[in-house]
Amino acid sequence: MEISKMFFSIAFVAALCSCSEAIDTPQEHDSVKLEVTISDKIASKTAVSDEGDVYSVTWTGTEKVCVNGQVSQSINVDAANPKRAMFAFSNVAAPYASVYPSAACMNVAGKTGTVYLPSEQKYVAGSFDPDAALMVGYSEQGGKVEFHHAVSYLLVSVKSTDSTPFESMTVSGNLAESMSGEFSVDFTTLNVTNGDKDASVITVVGDAAIPYDASVMIAIPARTYEKGISVTLKDMKGQTRILKSSVEFPAKAGVVYLTDLVIEAGVLSIDGLKDMPIVPLDPSIWDGSFADKFAMTDAQERYCVADDKLELSATFSVDLPCELTVPTNASSFVGMFNTKHYSNSVLLPSDMYTCCCSKEGDQLSLVLEVDQDKVYASSSEKSYVLPLQVTTGDVAVSDVFYAFVPTYTVANGMVTVHLSSYATMDIYYSDSSNDKAVIYCPGGGYSNTSLPDMDTNPVFKGAGVTAGVLWYRRPTAEWQGKKELPLTDVTDALAVLKAHSSEWGGYTKYGTAGRSAGGHLAAVSAAYHKDEFDFQILLYPVITMEPGKTHNGSLKNFLGSESPSRALIDAWSAEKLVAADTPRAYVGYSTNDSVVPQTYNGKAMCTALKQAGVEHCAKEYAEGGHSINWPDFPSCLHEWLKTF
Repeated sequence: MEISKMFFSIAFVAALCSCSEAIDTPQEHDSVKLEVTISDKIASKTAVSDEGDVYSVTWTGTEKVCVNGQVSQSINVDAANPKRAMFAFSNVAAPYASVYPSAACMNVAGKTGTVYLPSEQKYVAGSFDPDAALMVGYSEQGGKVEFHHAVSYLLVSVKSTDSTPFESMTVSGNLAESMSGEFSVDFTTLNVTNGDKDASVITVVGDAAIPYDASVMIAIPARTYEKGISVTLKDMKGQTRILKSSVEFPAKAGVVYLTDLVIEAGVLSIDGLKDMPIVPLDPSIWDGSFADKFAMTDAQERYCVADDKLELSATFSVDLPCELTVPTNASSFVGMFNTKHYSNSVLLPSDMYTCCCSKEGDQLSLVLEVDQDKVYASSSEKSYVLPLQVTTGDVAVSDVFYAFVPTYTVANGMVTVHLSSYATMDIYYSDSSNDKAVIYCPGGGYSNTSLPDMDTNPVFKGAGVTAGVLWYRRPTAEWQGKKELPLTDVTDALAVLKAHSSEWGGYTKYGTAGRSAGGHLAAVSAAYHKDEFDFQILLYPVITMEPGKTHNGSLKNFLGSESPSRALIDAWSAEKLVAADTPRAYVGYSTNDSVVPQTYNGKAMCTALKQAGVEHCAKEYAEGGHSINWPDFPSCLHEWLKTF
């Protein structure tokens, strides 16, 4: 039977234990927040929940649902019972496979479908994120369908003597269970499942800071977490605290599990998940918080390991032994790394590394040894990555961090370094004794890279320089504005050159170089890593990010906008970054450059260098356009390179 409107009778039945709280029914969505209340007029309770409160959730009149793949057009809430509403559709017929909120529905195919659970949920005071309040329903009766809750809820009350607000709260499964992403739906059983071990997480964030005394409700997949869950708090000071449970957590759909996180003088304790179904949990299930007692020196999430060892130090003020370990389901973490860092790396094979950790007092020494001979011999065109964390027993005391290992291939006698599937570096002139190495960045407006073959355009041939031509990632298309990508490629390339100095020429001085947009990358890399570089070579360069004075394509691709903020302009205009300790520079440009206005770029850079007292060579040409077609080039560059 085809109908133009459907009547939804909303009801919920869930198995509860005493003191667990049931959600009687949500609402939703789109851009409107839900109104969630605890009702004093509960129509019914389950038999085992007669001492617990019930969350009564009603429709507000703004929600949309998805039935048989169609999104509702309008809603009419029953004034006498706001848990019931009429939804209008253009054309639907029983049986009805239904999903709330509509945005969660990816597809419906008969009695099955796919829904999406977001990895990030909004903090809503006293409530949950309506976009995460997943319900599903199925009915073969014309005109009616009943929704059932498809997720569980944690209600975490933070009690702190410190008034520092929180930036986020994250929940993860201790066996790397899938917490977010695509889930399968069986509409006849109303089960929503995903058996992947992809280590995905759910993070609650606020439009502003989350108050230090907040109660945070988090929707999580309804399933049995065989090894429990972990809750991570990150405050606005950047301090991270981790709570990890150690027993099975059977999280049932539609049940709210309460827990209190108590923070006193920087120590995190747990009052317990109260009276959970099947397995009552109490404070003893938590292994305790070690994160506030663990700190890595100069911690990073990603370390480029081009040498034989990665040596790190940390403090851990608990009298327990520690290990540097690879987490369970390491391949899932590799996937997360690739997504976050725009890479396509693969897991470092286990026969290519060893991990060790030693502890003296509260001082930790963490060492990862990488067999670079095996890495080189593997001839992998994909770089390697290894997720790591510090553990004591089965408890993680640190966040996961990553060791990134470049790989190498050789063709026609030339070494190519693979920094990611999207960035490589070709090594030239490494067969002679050279005192300098340079990372050479092609131009192309940050949208492509264009560079004549080094053998036919020998900028550095015979100059005593080992040249690494860096085919860096360009921040275009889905990467537009991801300015950290090419800069990371430069620093990775530098790590590789340093690791192979004895093999590739014996050089001891390092520089950046580039043409056009590559000149901008070379200049800002030298500015932000001035302690690492000894010189820079800028050829008809893009220098400024001032709109109207730069190359518009480079501006848009690098900063993501043709009208960026003043802060972004100042932070990424190389002439504004010049200081007395800026590496010495060679700058060449033509005044008739029709692509990049060199008055505001090459010439402006020379002016800034002069005003800061930085040693530099300024080469201005009347002819040459946007190229290096200069009569004394590259001999003049070679002469300059001999001066230091």
